Amino acid sequence: MSEKFINISEFKLEGEFLGFAGASPDKCKSLRLKIASSEIKILLPRDLRLSVGLWLVPGYKIGVCGVTQLNLQTGKLKLKAYNITLIHRVLNKENFVEQPLPTRPKILVCQGSSCRKKGGQGLLSKLEQNLCVRGLQGKVTVERSGCLRNCGKGPFCVVKMGKNKYSRVNPDASCLAEEFGSHNI
Repeated sequence: MSEKFINISEFKLEGEFLGFAGASPDKCKSLRLKIASSEIKILLPRDLRLSVGLWLVPGYKIGVCGVTQLNLQTGKLKLKAYNITLIHRVLNKENFVEQPLPTRPKILVCQGSSCRKKGGQGLLSKLEQNLCVRGLQGKVTVERSGCLRNCGKGPFCVVKMGKNKYSRVNPDASCLAEEFGSHNI
């Protein structure tokens, strides 16, 4: 069987992240990048989609490394990323360095079929209740997600606070509220 795609070349691009593109918000198959006055779409492999979705915010300056591929059947080119990095740039003569805006802590709760069967919906409800009781409901983003590829550990959730990432969080744990409190939400 012949390959449908062949790699033509590698690329390194820098630009402004405009947002994700895909069939639904949970399935971000590509990102939109503004370079000069044009916009390009770059495909994201599955392993990169979840990790990038946790920290990437529209307006960030990013660097994207990837491969240009040629579809042998249609003759069309596609760009596929394998690495995305945040870029800090000097903006003017005063040496002002652009820093990303602080993001609110985010909790992703898997709602894949396996995690739902193991109590994922209950975990989502319990997290929302505990955040409300502690007065954090407006300061923490709780999102349902598609499968997070940890079905054996279900119900599974990921808590993202700045550069820290936590998984297998107990919604009754008081340390969660203490951790959120220590990040000056």
